[in-house]
Amino acid sequence: MTVHEIRAPHDEHRGGDLTGYDNGRISLDLSECANRLGPPPSTLRAVMSQLTHNPGALRTTPYQAVDDYAQAYAHHLGVSRHELVCGRGVSELLLVLSDLLSTEDLGMLTPEYTETLRRFAFATFYPPNPGRTDTTAHRLERLRRAMQAHRYVLISNPNNPLGLYIGREDLLAACRAFPQSTLIADETYIEFQGPRLSLASRPGHETRPRNLVILQSTGKAWGLAGARSGIMWTRNSDLAHRAGLRIPSWPLSASDVTGHKAALADTAWLHRTLTHIRRSASQTEELLRRHFGDAVVPSKIHYRFVHLDQPVTVAAHLANHGIAVRTFDGATRGRVSGMRVSTPTNTGEFDQLEHALSSLPASLAARPGSTRPPGTPYFGKAALGPLPQTAPI
Repeated sequence: MTVHEIRAPHDEHRGGDLTGYDNGRISLDLSECANRLGPPPSTLRAVMSQLTHNPGALRTTPYQAVDDYAQAYAHHLGVSRHELVCGRGVSELLLVLSDLLSTEDLGMLTPEYTETLRRFAFATFYPPNPGRTDTTAHRLERLRRAMQAHRYVLISNPNNPLGLYIGREDLLAACRAFPQSTLIADETYIEFQGPRLSLASRPGHETRPRNLVILQSTGKAWGLAGARSGIMWTRNSDLAHRAGLRIPSWPLSASDVTGHKAALADTAWLHRTLTHIRRSASQTEELLRRHFGDAVVPSKIHYRFVHLDQPVTVAAHLANHGIAVRTFDGATRGRVSGMRVSTPTNTGEFDQLEHALSSLPASLAARPGSTRPPGTPYFGKAALGPLPQTAPI
């Protein structure tokens, strides 16, 4: 562990990790943030076909796997294969960038994904202003302040855990307004927001600014988080080269890439399942609002965040009804107190969640308008200029 790392509390359940629960206690896992309707049947067929007809692929070194994955993902984005760096999921690419930029001047909008907070603890954090509820507009304000002050700025878009999304044109405008600052956007959940929204996607990808880095993976939208594969896209060839040098040889397995290629090609499945999930997520938001009011953060992706003063206690109540959710404390720097709930996907799951929430004690429901702990204040470096008076608190 480096001196910069932030560790999550030991009693915290990570998304999709049921090892801390008694065996058989959880029948509905709403803590995971991958597509719960995945993986695509086409992926399973492709992997089974390879195992049946080409078992030798498991024996030999996967020399071609990275190139195959890069070609498939480049086609998906509509970019050049040579603009991609491939790794074992966005997590590995974040690790590589945190190593590359550990001595650089970097700002980061918070709240943020746990692994990102851990790896980029050296950054200057830009949380919501005191007493102000986080919104897309407020995130854009903080982004522009950060890009004015820092050489690198890191965000997740849509955000994990809040689900807030800053539009593509607003981000591109910020890149053009502050060419001295490079925006690193983790787009892990961009497919849930809608099709062809990536900052790297066509049309016009060849005119994208050089001060832009995009991270994506096939793990979440396709329900393949167990097979670690992801990409970094940028037109900054120097940064891409330095990142590529830190990726180990043959990082992707042949069987994983076979499955990912089939998933990327199955556009009909992706459109069908994500359309269903967006409808279900709207229903989930309505259900949560009946119990938690405006403590529920509005979003268009597959999960909803609920600001809570006692998230662990609420999660324990739901676990007693067989439901797992993702909780966050508000004491750790860069975090906000609450829970993240992935959407149920069928009537039975909705009924189970409704039943559990209907028996939730009123004292555990969030108090709309109450102050949310912003985490410990921290001021990092700002080499490009003095931090604004309204800088991270």
